[in-house]
Amino acid sequence: MRILDKGYIELLDHMGDEDTIISAARVSVGAKAKAKRSNAELLKFLFESGHTSPFEHVHFRFRVKAPIFVLRQWMRHRTFNYSELSMRYTKSDGDFYVPKSMEVPTNIYRDYMKLGLSVYNYALDRGIPREQARVVLPQSMYSEVIMTVDLNNLIKFLAQREAPEAQKEIQQYAAAMKFLIRPIVPNVIELYEEKRWEDLELKYHKEILKKHSKEEQSLKPQSISESPEQPCQREYKSLESDEEEVGTLEPIDDEGNALWYTSPLSKDLVNDYLEILESCLEY
Repeated sequence: MRILDKGYIELLDHMGDEDTIISAARVSVGAKAKAKRSNAELLKFLFESGHTSPFEHVHFRFRVKAPIFVLRQWMRHRTFNYSELSMRYTKSDGDFYVPKSMEVPTNIYRDYMKLGLSVYNYALDRGIPREQARVVLPQSMYSEVIMTVDLNNLIKFLAQREAPEAQKEIQQYAAAMKFLIRPIVPNVIELYEEKRWEDLELKYHKEILKKHSKEEQSLKPQSISESPEQPCQREYKSLESDEEEVGTLEPIDDEGNALWYTSPLSKDLVNDYLEILESCLEY
C-alpha cells in the first residue's frame, strides 16, 4: 500500500486471528467450564475491561518503507521487533520525502536534499566507508524495515499514532496498518474505533468546558483597585455591609441595583462542539 510520496507498507504474514484470542481467553477457566458469553461478547469484555493479554497470541509482520524521522518515532514503541536496512552495508537509493506543504519553499528543500546526496556520493567515491559517509544524509531519507508486533501492542500503537496530536506522516502509516489487519480481526478493530471516538469526544468536550470556564472567570467583576482602567468606574460593595472592602464583591449601579453578569455559554458551547466534531471527521 503506497504511503506518502515514495513510501509503502505491506502485510507480509500473520499468525492467529480472533479465534486464537478466544481460545487463549477460555483456557483460563478450563476446558470443561460452560461458556457464559458468546465469542463476540467475550471479545468485548476482554477489550473493555483491559484483560488484553490473550490478544498477544496474534502476531503480524510488516514491511515498511518510511522516512527516517517517521521510523525513529515508530521505534519508540519497543514492543515491536525491528530489522532495518543498514546503510553500513548498502548504498542509499537516494529516495527522500518531499512534504506536500511546508514553510520552506520546495525548491530550496529539494536543493538541500540533493546537496546531502552529492556529499554522500562524493565521500563514497573517495573511498570513505559507508558508515561514515551516511552521516551527511538528512532525516527525510527513506529507509526500509521489517517489523513484527502482537495485536495487543499494535492496538496501543494505533491509539497513540492515530491521535490528532500525532505527526500527520505517522498517522497515515498507522491508518494503513489498521486497514490491513481489519479483515483478520474485524471485531477487535471495531471495538478499538468505538473506544477511540469515545475518548476523542470526551477529550474535546473537556477542552471546550475548560475554555468556557476561563471565559466565565474573565467576566467576573474586579474591584476598581484591581482594574483601574475599568469603564464607568462602577462602585463595588460587599454583600454583608455597606463598607467597601476587598473580598467577595457584587457590582451595583448608581441606583443600588445589582448588576448580574451573564455568559452566553449555551450557544457558544454548541457551536464550538460542532466545529470540533467536524474536525474529528478528518481522522
